[in-house]
Amino acid sequence: MSERYDYKEVALGEGSSKPHKTGFASSLMSVASLVSSKKFLYFAACIGNLASLTCGVASSWTSPEIPKFKENGTSLETLPTAEEESWIGSLLPVGAIIGPFFAGFGADKFGRKYTLLLGNVPFILAFLIACFAKSLLYIYVLRFLCGLGVGLTYTVYLFT
Repeated sequence: MSERYDYKEVALGEGSSKPHKTGFASSLMSVASLVSSKKFLYFAACIGNLASLTCGVASSWTSPEIPKFKENGTSLETLPTAEEESWIGSLLPVGAIIGPFFAGFGADKFGRKYTLLLGNVPFILAFLIACFAKSLLYIYVLRFLCGLGVGLTYTVYLFT
């Protein structure tokens, strides 16, 4: 059963008689029906749970990794000093401070499900960087990206 919706453009004023394009509206309705399907709901729930797990992994990542950096068998070009190790540990909370601002905007603009799904992008980028990191700059960037993901995920998943 297909319903026809009449759209009224509010931005043009009340007296506007400019018709809304129905082709775009119908494509949006088909996307909305896909989003409202149960498969997408289960997919979003699984991704949300995995995002929560990833937050825990990102938060505790420094505990086993910093001792491994001190060994000569690492892929890093130089061994980190104590000050550099403290930056590695501190950049996740810095990113987590900034993440909720993106989460609030995304939840208002796109909805919580999409924002939670998009909140995994910083984690994916960070873990890809971790695979190929050769210098501490890459480690700093990946820790900051993980912080963004933690801030996004905790805000959308736990507090909304």
